[in-house]
Amino acid sequence: MYQSLLGIFLALFLLSGCHHAPSLPEASLEKTLQAIPRVKEDEAARLAHEAHTYTHTLKARYGATASPRLHNLWVNLGFKERGLCWHYAHDLFAHVRSLELESVESVIVVANLGSYWEEHSAVVVTCKGCDIAQGVVLDAWRNPEGIFYAPVSGDSQYTWERR
Repeated sequence: MYQSLLGIFLALFLLSGCHHAPSLPEASLEKTLQAIPRVKEDEAARLAHEAHTYTHTLKARYGATASPRLHNLWVNLGFKERGLCWHYAHDLFAHVRSLELESVESVIVVANLGSYWEEHSAVVVTCKGCDIAQGVVLDAWRNPEGIFYAPVSGDSQYTWERR
């Protein structure tokens, strides 16, 4: 019986979705955001700070102390209420929108839509009226230490589309 439970636990852990990636410093995020056409410098600085700070707030609120995959397992088994990638994406999206930045548009994006084990959600910030391909992915879920970010075109793990 214990072998069966262990097998189920390991299968759920290995198949609990999404991937891990390293976090980068806030100053680097600011420079990455400033490279988006028509984004104001002061708004890029504010957004970089808020993205880093709010990611840590969300991780604390969700009680995320383990790897993202293990945390997914706890949520899927009912031991934790929130902390799946789409929770992070929707909460970060709402926070970015609340900043009321004039030159920045935020969009919830998804990769591998419809694939239960591989679907992943994040936020893309771009300039007002610009395509998401010109933006930067903000992924608060992917890294246990902080936020992952990259230009949409430089994110080698996912191909993003608007949700």
